[in-house]
Amino acid sequence: MISDLKERSFATRIFLSPCSWASTPLQSRNLQPGSQGITDNLGVYGNTQDLLTYLKSVNHNVCLVAIDFAGLTTRSEDITKSVQTNASLKKLQLKLLPC
Repeated sequence: MISDLKERSFATRIFLSPCSWASTPLQSRNLQPGSQGITDNLGVYGNTQDLLTYLKSVNHNVCLVAIDFAGLTTRSEDITKSVQTNASLKKLQLKLLPC
């Protein structure tokens, strides 16, 4: 799945949220110990906390691509807050990649 995402979406950095529900606020995801080991084994850039750190650290525009809305969050206020608090986040795309 990760290699398909890299090839089909031309994503340069992939973050995932292996140990949380879509209803969990983005700021609260992946705070449990052990989730970092999962992301290390899958060859991605990190989890949700790593994504939030990345968004705050860069000074260029970022386009966040999610496989589907529920894969990102089921809380629309999380989307609004993320855009408001991360100046680098300029575009959000929700995509369904064909199988």
